Amino acid sequence: MNFLKNFALIGSILLFSACSNSMDKISINSSSEEELLIYDLIRENKISGIDKFLADNKNLNIKDKYGYTPLHIAVRLNQLTTVEKLYKSGATLNSSDVYGDTPLIDSVRNDSKAVSRFLICNGAKKDIKDRFGKTALDYALKNRDLYTLSLLNTEKIEQMCKPLEITIETYNKSENKICGKIVSGFASDIELTLSPENGNTSSISPIKATLEENSYCVDVDNNIEESANFLTTVEATNGIDTVVLTKLLSEIRD
Repeated sequence: MNFLKNFALIGSILLFSACSNSMDKISINSSSEEELLIYDLIRENKISGIDKFLADNKNLNIKDKYGYTPLHIAVRLNQLTTVEKLYKSGATLNSSDVYGDTPLIDSVRNDSKAVSRFLICNGAKKDIKDRFGKTALDYALKNRDLYTLSLLNTEKIEQMCKPLEITIETYNKSENKICGKIVSGFASDIELTLSPENGNTSSISPIKATLEENSYCVDVDNNIEESANFLTTVEATNGIDTVVLTKLLSEIRD
């Protein structure tokens, strides 16, 4: 009798197991191979295939067994163009994987500055913590990433997210200073070089500028010859954008 009960119990277990496996297969197939194709397209950086996938309005917020969304993969591979396409097609910015990593945490930790800027400027949450209790800010500090730190801390995010634009404004001979403005964006480094137009005078090597919030100034050699007209070249960068401007010294002399 006990044998028959045990046999019946085993049969029930096997039947339940078979049903469960069948349900698992149905579940996997429903989010299935057609949707999971996007992961392969991103890994292989097949832009035309990605565009077709997006045009078909597929689910962009599916997750694999590690909790990675398609956006996680594009961010980890530093594919800014694909990140932009996914976001514009409805991908969620703040989804966490099984390790607690968001796309922003991934990009900042991997020092992918352009991707980090895109995510921050489009509203990615900055205070989400990973499994180690670290936020994007913690990883920016670890990487000494001044630009991303500034983006994460600024109260002027709209200004910071604009393309970098600078001007060359004035040369004050009495103070030996050349100054300009940071019109938009953010500059982490600005250098100035003076090159004589006639070639009879030596160039003045790149000089680092002193940066203020919206302006910069460079202390120049007080022995610049009055008779020589120098070409002033200013190069500004933030680790992503680089802007180069030139003006004749005579054009900006006070």
